Amino acid sequence: MLDDTPRIAVLGAMASELSALRKVLTDTTEHGVAGAAFTTGTLAGKAVVLVCCGVSMVNAAMMAQRTLDLFNVTHLVVSGCAGGVDPELKVGDVFVASQWGQYLEVVMGREGPSGFEPASGIPSGYGNFGMMFPKPVMVTGPDGETERRFWFPVGPAMLAAARKLSAAVVLSKGAGAAQLDKTPKVVVGGNGVSGAAFVNNTELRDYVFATFEAGVLDCESAAVAHVAWCNAKPFVAVRGLSSLAGAGDGDKLYTAFNQLASDNAALVTMGILRAL
Repeated sequence: MLDDTPRIAVLGAMASELSALRKVLTDTTEHGVAGAAFTTGTLAGKAVVLVCCGVSMVNAAMMAQRTLDLFNVTHLVVSGCAGGVDPELKVGDVFVASQWGQYLEVVMGREGPSGFEPASGIPSGYGNFGMMFPKPVMVTGPDGETERRFWFPVGPAMLAAARKLSAAVVLSKGAGAAQLDKTPKVVVGGNGVSGAAFVNNTELRDYVFATFEAGVLDCESAAVAHVAWCNAKPFVAVRGLSSLAGAGDGDKLYTAFNQLASDNAALVTMGILRAL
């Protein structure tokens, strides 16, 4: 173990997602392990370790577990931007889900006389998108028991802190070309989903909203939630919306607003840390 101080681990997929947090991080120490960088310090009055995990489910899971192995981690937090799924959410809003699922963990069904069919004996529980039939993942918890699980819950105390904060925090509208028409809001509760795909498809977004009632989707949060569940660590993901996934102007919106979305998420993340 590199450091035995109890710390909250804050992960971001990209450096830009952690930049606002790094600006106010104090008492910093850099640690390098096998090409990975970890920064310890104090943030919002709490001992933390910041980690840029990289984009993708595999990177997120690997770095989450590595952080748990190297540091005395008490909580796991993901902070950054994501694509919106719920059309009621707007660019710049911050979404804190109460649970996360791996929606692209699927069975690829074969085409039969009446359409695509999943393999027999594999539970689905959710409707298919063409040949893709969602399925739970096999997971072994800290008690050694193995189960099929689709949803991984957020830590109750962290979710409660986000709810309390949602009425008080003032998010940024941005400035200049990246200024929004209205002040963004914090939305707490509901579902988030993650998978190993960047989604630029309206039909898939509509399916995800109708099937999973998801507010946002990304490529990391559910993977970290999975790792947190296996290690019995409280977890939360704080996601600022940079665009509506699959929207016609999604690429332009992401380019213009991903930093604003990440910075708004950082504001909420720091509020949650203060409350813990």
